[in-house]
Amino acid sequence: MSDFKFTFEEKRQMKIKIQHFFEESRNEKLGDLASELIFDFISRELGPLFYNIGINDAYKLMNYRVEELFELEK
Repeated sequence: MSDFKFTFEEKRQMKIKIQHFFEESRNEKLGDLASELIFDFISRELGPLFYNIGINDAYKLMNYRVEELFELEK
């Protein structure tokens, strides 16, 4: 699996959310570099885990839907 690709605007919005989180929960003001390093860490180290959970959930849903098709058999 390749790295996640985000547009400039998507990345900017996520960095702003990281900055807001730190300011609200830890009363710490993060600069652009710090929020970018945290963003990169999350997308590199945690992103694939969340992605795989999504793939697994989609697989289960698709299998359920295919099983429903067999119920239509006469």
